[in-house]
Amino acid sequence: MAVQRLAERLRARGATVFVKELPADGEGKVGLDDYLLHHSVDEFRNLPESESNPPRKGGDKDKKTQAETALEFSAGELVLFHDRNKDPFAFFKGTCLPLRSKDIRSWIAFQNYLKTGQTLNSDAENQVLKVLEGKAIFETKEADVRNRVASKDGAFWFDMGDHRAIRITPVGWTIQESPSSLGGMHTGRCKLIPSPAGTHGRFLSLSMSCHPTS
Repeated sequence: MAVQRLAERLRARGATVFVKELPADGEGKVGLDDYLLHHSVDEFRNLPESESNPPRKGGDKDKKTQAETALEFSAGELVLFHDRNKDPFAFFKGTCLPLRSKDIRSWIAFQNYLKTGQTLNSDAENQVLKVLEGKAIFETKEADVRNRVASKDGAFWFDMGDHRAIRITPVGWTIQESPSSLGGMHTGRCKLIPSPAGTHGRFLSLSMSCHPTS
């Protein structure tokens, strides 16, 4: 029924839906414009209405919506933060990414399919991203989002763009997993891997070969 389908779409967007049944006029359909040709707005307002939010039946009473399911696993697995411009980011698989980036949206959609066997509709995706954006902006501390290089705890960190980073100190360097405590380094992928036998010149070549991406 068209009314029920419309009500379901509105409820998916967070609305509380009420339905007014227009009185029949013979056997023909009565639309709102037809009704208002012969009745006042006050008469329309006084028509009985019912809430179109029926309780879930039987085993469906605890069933979660797509948005609820996707939000639950997304909020639990993504490390959220925002920059000084209040733009939301997530630390995702060792890389800092804008929250609405293609990689994160694809990951949410695929994880939802794995967990529910259903594709994530656009309304549910938008609801999830809006809530995550709110969490990133209002529930987390501001982070300094950088391109490629960061400084923390007496070391420089050079992001390799593949979930790893080079930790550089006065006594040497090591390749480690990119720590989420850095806040964020918004990067692309390096084409070269450093070697203990290399020189500073080779390291500069490595730097020049890595181009930040959005």
